[in-house]
Amino acid sequence: MRVNKIYIWGAGLYGGKTLQDCKENGINIAGFIDSNETLWNTKKSGLVIYQPKEILQRQDAQILIAVVNETVFMEISEICGSAKIKNVTFKELKKQQVINALPDIKPIVCKNSTRYIVSLTSYGKRLKDTAPYAIITLLNQSVKPDKIILWIAYKDKENAPQIMNDLVEKGLEIRYCEDIKSYKKLVPAIENFPDDYIITADDDVYYPQNWFEQLMAEHKKNPKKIICHRAHGIKVDEYHNPNPYIEWDFGIEPKNYFVPSFVSQEQSMLRHQLESVFPTGVAGALYPPKCFHNDITNKELFMKLAPKADDIWFWAMAVINKKYFGEESPYVVIENGYSQNLQDIDIEQQKDDNALWNYNGLQGGNDKQLKAVIEQYPQIKEYLRRVKPTQAFNSENYWEERYTKGGNSGAGSYNRLAEFKAEIINEFCRKYSVKSVIEFGCGDGNQLTLAQYPKYLGFDVSETAINICKNKFLGDGTKKFSLASTFSSEKAELTLSLDVIYHLIEDSVFEKYMEMLFSASTKYVIVYASNKIGSQWTSHVKHRKFTDWIEFNKKSWNLLQFIPNKYPAKDNGDDPTTSFADFYVFGNEKVPHHTTPHHTTPHHTTPHHTTPHHTTPHH
Repeated sequence: MRVNKIYIWGAGLYGGKTLQDCKENGINIAGFIDSNETLWNTKKSGLVIYQPKEILQRQDAQILIAVVNETVFMEISEICGSAKIKNVTFKELKKQQVINALPDIKPIVCKNSTRYIVSLTSYGKRLKDTAPYAIITLLNQSVKPDKIILWIAYKDKENAPQIMNDLVEKGLEIRYCEDIKSYKKLVPAIENFPDDYIITADDDVYYPQNWFEQLMAEHKKNPKKIICHRAHGIKVDEYHNPNPYIEWDFGIEPKNYFVPSFVSQEQSMLRHQLESVFPTGVAGALYPPKCFHNDITNKELFMKLAPKADDIWFWAMAVINKKYFGEESPYVVIENGYSQNLQDIDIEQQKDDNALWNYNGLQGGNDKQLKAVIEQYPQIKEYLRRVKPTQAFNSENYWEERYTKGGNSGAGSYNRLAEFKAEIINEFCRKYSVKSVIEFGCGDGNQLTLAQYPKYLGFDVSETAINICKNKFLGDGTKKFSLASTFSSEKAELTLSLDVIYHLIEDSVFEKYMEMLFSASTKYVIVYASNKIGSQWTSHVKHRKFTDWIEFNKKSWNLLQFIPNKYPAKDNGDDPTTSFADFYVFGNEKVPHHTTPHHTTPHHTTPHHTTPHHTTPHH
């Protein structure tokens, strides 16, 4: 059988990122293709860079396009089509890789009297498009469960694809039940297997091989607890009422979230309480038998109170079960588990999930359902009294106090990170003859000492920072500084936001800042920031997927270029010489596509080739 060789078209920075994604997922790449003749017959990461016509003549080639400017992507696709060479997506390659693993998977053998059962559900198109691939990864675990059960509503019985028969041979069990929506993943399993451990999973992500092994390892340490890979942190007000769900801490990391805060030499206290843990279903949770309140299977009640929020119901039924947990929190979150980085099987399938997130998260659906559940079970309010109320954070006050006490703009504005940022921005300004720059968040001006801008205006919320900059650049007529509160629709060809967005804690401040950033630019906006949902669990850091805001609110602006950080942060990001920020270069409709540099990335904010990850909280 002929095996097609896969080549990445695009040997720039993003081609390198594509290669890294492929390596991490076991996808072999034969080489690169690039239209830049100066790169031909050289090597990148040990792979030869070919000229296009050399590979397009081969019959055993498949092309993975790593430049995703909409226009450029379509041009390359047409070239491949004319040469009768297939261009493939990362999604297709990953699915094929999962299917190829199926023959070598050994069937599940149940050995335990008390069983550990993985339970999930699926419906409609998902039964064909995503569920089989999720199930194969569940069958292919390093430590195997005793059963894997897929619950399907009676009405979907005919939608199960042929491949499910192959999965049944490997140990999958398919059972049918009434349609209780997402509750099918857990409630029927509890009813049918009341004395067994139930582990929930979703039907739309790939589960890493050690996913179940990690759950079991933590379970052995805490046999009576509910173990989860992913959880949010509940925030409450001064009366211990839950804050809006959208304000909670998403995807908490235990080693950062529960670290002790200094009180005195004799005393310390946890920064957050264990009672603030709120598990979310997508990454999986292990439930011991009898860990829920008896109402857990009351279908009439949960479909009335929380029809679109099974996570809320499961959480409530655990925290009110004092007979099992006593006064302790029911939950343990796995350290270094899969809280953020599960791969989506099908990005298009996220539309359903995003619609539910839009209702539950952005439109307050979770808040309404949580309120209804608490009113039904007022003892939840007593449980939430153990959660320390959140103190309001004021970004402006924080930075003014920081600079007043002699603090600086942070590690990102110094040493090699500052040099990296200056190198990128200075080159951009030279290449596109940028004549004027406005920066929102100039800080102490150290980053600016490396800049080469013809004309510069810096804004900041801190009066102390502004005075520092005025003194530092005294006599430099090309640079001016002013408080952000005095901004009055000034314009420049390029506006900058460097290491600022993830410091905008308050949503209203973020909204106002983004409007200023884009309204002040006549051509380009450069953002250097993280682009994910979550928190670093320090008071002045809140990660945001800011590209979602731009895509929704600034439709006339296109992402022209993505430049990954030269010194990316690893794991917890403790190394101050590394950063979780990357460069994002946007251009408005007046900027022609031909100005896009050779190694640029997508017109869209999600590259076609990239490894998809969950970036929005699941219901």
